[in-house]
Amino acid sequence: MLPANLRVDHGHTLARDSAKERKASAEKWWQDFQKKGDKQVYIEATIKGDGDSARQARRLAAKYPAEALSAITQGARACKDNWIRANLVSTAADLKDPGVTDFLRSELAAPFLYPRVRAAAALASRSDPAGVNALMAEWLGLRNKSTERSDGWAIDELVHGLVRSGSPEAIRSLGSEMIHHDVQVRATIVHNLQSADKDLVGKPLHVDTVIAIEDVLHAAMTDTQHTRSYTLRADGKSIDEPMLGDLAAEALADRWKQANLFDITAPMQVRERQRLAVKNVWLQKRGKRPVEIPAARRILPAAEATMQPLLKSLAAAKSAEDRKESLKAIEAVGLPGLPALKQYLAALKADDPAHPDVSSATTRLALTVAEIRFGSDSAKPTDVVKRAVEARKGKPISQAAFMDMLRGLANDLPTGSRGVRITVERIPDDSGALLEVTLIPDRPARKGLSPQLVYGSKIIS
Repeated sequence: MLPANLRVDHGHTLARDSAKERKASAEKWWQDFQKKGDKQVYIEATIKGDGDSARQARRLAAKYPAEALSAITQGARACKDNWIRANLVSTAADLKDPGVTDFLRSELAAPFLYPRVRAAAALASRSDPAGVNALMAEWLGLRNKSTERSDGWAIDELVHGLVRSGSPEAIRSLGSEMIHHDVQVRATIVHNLQSADKDLVGKPLHVDTVIAIEDVLHAAMTDTQHTRSYTLRADGKSIDEPMLGDLAAEALADRWKQANLFDITAPMQVRERQRLAVKNVWLQKRGKRPVEIPAARRILPAAEATMQPLLKSLAAAKSAEDRKESLKAIEAVGLPGLPALKQYLAALKADDPAHPDVSSATTRLALTVAEIRFGSDSAKPTDVVKRAVEARKGKPISQAAFMDMLRGLANDLPTGSRGVRITVERIPDDSGALLEVTLIPDRPARKGLSPQLVYGSKIIS
């Protein structure tokens, strides 16, 4: 009989069995435990290479380390699971047995990616050149290989190992191959480069490695693709699907201990100038000339002589119709008339009959399109598309106008484009709105990806 206080924990496979089968299995396990002793039970469970082997290997290594490597070696050879074999490799790597290095080298030829990565990283942490070489070979080989979903963790650890390998060549290899990988893998690379300060051995990174990290992050600042992520910062600000180039700029500012250099939560137009400021620091460190940072867009307020008669007419309006006519004349002035109208609105009492109309007119003026451009990664627009977009300049962006433009662009997509991304951003500085249109270039689908239709919208206020 099983002792009343015995906790039997020997594998998740029991969860799929019936209560009767679980009891019979536990009884057999306890009989074996009493008959063979814990060491032999741990050895036999490890050798099987099944779902319980990794757990039992850890117990074996903790209590009987001299017997662990042989059992783990047999278990790894028998294992048919990517994850479990990787965990067996990790347990072996922590042993003091002199045969561990040979085992790790043999695992570089394992049939699964995860144990190969774990073995290579373990060798690198032992200052064995075979480890870094294997990590680089795995990374370079990914371009021409189809990976499974279960390989995601392995690729993350591969990136981590390469970043902390201490090898400038490994870092530059990460940078040169980034473009061939999904944006989430590229984001993982950026995050690892941001925090790297020591190698796998625990030594501070060599100056050449630091230079390589900065160079890769600098190049990544031009990557305009958005990641599929959402984070909430300590200051309460959130970051939703940030652009990879922004993550790279933030990573450089963080590495240089210059947090004020780049604010990833700032408006897009502010971040654009800040990325150039980050670039200039990098250029200065490389002994190169800085680039010019464009001044922020500014709209000169209309002259008082222009606005005062219009505002007096508005104040003297006796009816809603008269008020609308006065506001129409003010809106015709365009963005230069916004500061004066805002001041007029601020002086009105909330219950003034004119307040709703003046407030609506102020909002329309504030959303006047002052700048239009196509995204840097946009497919080439046709003349028809150019004219349709440029026709929005100087006009307020309303819901109806936005939807009309979206429908029109969707119907006139040029060859080589598979969608459209429209960004409307207004900075609260009376400078109007920026309208950026990106005709999403049509790229070959990733291997194994089924046809998809994706629609999304996002409003940040």
